[in-house]
Amino acid sequence: MRILVLVFAAMSTASAANWEESPSKLAFVDLRVSGGATANSDPVVAVSLMCGDLGLKDQHVITIDQDAGIVIGVRGIGARVDAKLSGNQSQAVRLAGGEFLGGFGYIAGPKDHLELLGGYHMGVTTLAGDGSNFSRNGTYRGFGGELGWYHTWDSHVQIGILAGYSVRKLKLDSPGGRVSARVGGVDAMASLGYRF
Repeated sequence: MRILVLVFAAMSTASAANWEESPSKLAFVDLRVSGGATANSDPVVAVSLMCGDLGLKDQHVITIDQDAGIVIGVRGIGARVDAKLSGNQSQAVRLAGGEFLGGFGYIAGPKDHLELLGGYHMGVTTLAGDGSNFSRNGTYRGFGGELGWYHTWDSHVQIGILAGYSVRKLKLDSPGGRVSARVGGVDAMASLGYRF
């Protein structure tokens, strides 16, 4: 066991030394507009600002350890979901909020990269269905994870797709008091973006 720890420490030190000596292969700031759906919602729209620092520039082949890096970002989201209330009832709810995202990126080709991200979600809710304006009547918090693929052309225009899973816990004000609800499921979105 001690030998494995020493080997891992030596590999980490060598890898860290490589990272310090060489500039990034891909450092980016992307602005993305996405649209899609979740398993229990109407269409979802989102605007994301993502930053990443991936890979080593002074290498000539794609390798698993030296083409990876960190990706972080923020996302604003709007959605209409069917929330499951206690007592097996369902209520249509609109969500407006933000997500803080972080995780790993991987260079998958000269113009492509992958992102594996986790996120913390928070925002406000309103009851849906009557066509009224957005009027806050609750809050939500949640967690999620996603895997995305993005292709960026020389013109800086970017397309992408992502799939993930998220769970949100809602606290809604109702005439009978404050009730809790849960929304969760598989998410899928397509995005159009621009790399600065």
